[in-house]
Amino acid sequence: MADLAEGFSPKQFQLAIAAEADGIGGGEATDGDYKFINIDSIEMPSLNPLQVLDVRHGAGRTLKAVDMFLSNKLTVKEISFSGIADATILPMLLSNIMQDASSAYEIAYNYAGTDLSYGDSGSTNAVTTIAGLSDPVLKSFSLTIENDVAFSGYDVNGNYQQMHRAIPEVAVTFDAVVKYDADTDNLIQTFGEQSTSTIANTLTAADSVTRNVDISLPTCIMTDVSFSEEDAMFLSVSSKAVASTSGNIVSITIQ
Repeated sequence: MADLAEGFSPKQFQLAIAAEADGIGGGEATDGDYKFINIDSIEMPSLNPLQVLDVRHGAGRTLKAVDMFLSNKLTVKEISFSGIADATILPMLLSNIMQDASSAYEIAYNYAGTDLSYGDSGSTNAVTTIAGLSDPVLKSFSLTIENDVAFSGYDVNGNYQQMHRAIPEVAVTFDAVVKYDADTDNLIQTFGEQSTSTIANTLTAADSVTRNVDISLPTCIMTDVSFSEEDAMFLSVSSKAVASTSGNIVSITIQ
């Protein structure tokens, strides 16, 4: 049917996620288990089908239907979105990324990732200091945890057989923008002269009333310090978590 009068606003789209209930690759069929994400924007999913559309040998110089090869097997689907990391969705994302099902999400110093096989039980997934400066005036911060999955092998149905975490590494980076003043100007010198990885990043803001997230990177190396010109002068401080001989490289507690 053509010429439909119906239209849609970009704000009408919703996004919900749920954990797999029937093992790795088993999917989730129960609508009640899905949780809606408070999204700002959403992109079209990347389905990444395998398409070969090259002209093969034959009559003429045109692409024939028999020349085409199309498959959605052994492909990784991705979807990008931005939104509010609230107390409902953030635990679900952290549990998946960090493979820790507790309320205190941690990546231990000797973390090596959990390797999974297609069809495995989902239970195998369970297991204001900035740059060492106390109480800076904080404008913003971001925490990035990369714990990518590498897929290998395939079965007769076109499913990846195994999934491997933390290859080549699990990477945790922390960026913050703090006000430049007499207390923070030493961060420039600290960055230039650091000889040991002992910089700490800790945001302990939980008070069980208005704030409910604690973030701690006990040991870091500063990777950059630069000016950030705002209404007043600020500093952009970047660091990367490193492992010691014990403890965790990152801990996140959600109350």
